[in-house]
Amino acid sequence: MSKSLKNVVNPDDVVKQYGADSLRLYEMFMGPLDVIKPWVDSGIKGLYGFLNRVYRFFGDTANIVSGDEDVEVLKALHQTIKKVSQDIENLRFNTAISQMMIFTNLCMKKEKVTPETASAFARVISPFAPHVAEELWSLYGHDQSIINESFPEADESLLKENSYEYPVSFNGKLRFKLELPLDISEEDVKKAVMENPQSLRYLENKQVKKVIFVKGKIINVVTD
Repeated sequence: MSKSLKNVVNPDDVVKQYGADSLRLYEMFMGPLDVIKPWVDSGIKGLYGFLNRVYRFFGDTANIVSGDEDVEVLKALHQTIKKVSQDIENLRFNTAISQMMIFTNLCMKKEKVTPETASAFARVISPFAPHVAEELWSLYGHDQSIINESFPEADESLLKENSYEYPVSFNGKLRFKLELPLDISEEDVKKAVMENPQSLRYLENKQVKKVIFVKGKIINVVTD
């Protein structure tokens, strides 16, 4: 781009059309800071649309409901807090924004969140879209500016997985996957595999020699 060719992007025009938060988000979403990226109008329109979805959902008090938070939403919130925090430290702003998009889509699917979740997400998005975050923060009844708030901390206990989807192989060949609790015993693993309807076709007219079980990794049934 060149001023002489009159093909530069005037930031004032972009801010006037899409807002400062959209411009800020788009510049961070384009990719690594040390890489040259082309300006694409459709790109900023996408970020503008994302911010509109954020404001329409989190800015509608009918969607903010007191009570216990949905388990899936709560887990996704703390996954988002952790990832965005790590991505900020490593200057990976584009992946941080992607994670916030995923979280927003989940909340819209669930159709409601608690005030605590909404306030936490406002603090998460604040470094990226400060104007939208400030307005949401005010809507939630906070008197002080959101800039005085610290970034939320992820609750690691909510990020622990309780189950694992094991690849089940017969004689070394992957046949299907089976989700089992992480604390399941080896004996119960063998029972679950043997009783699974999908195993029947691979066990027909065959003798099981042994079942190799590596916790949190694989299950392999060895037959004759």
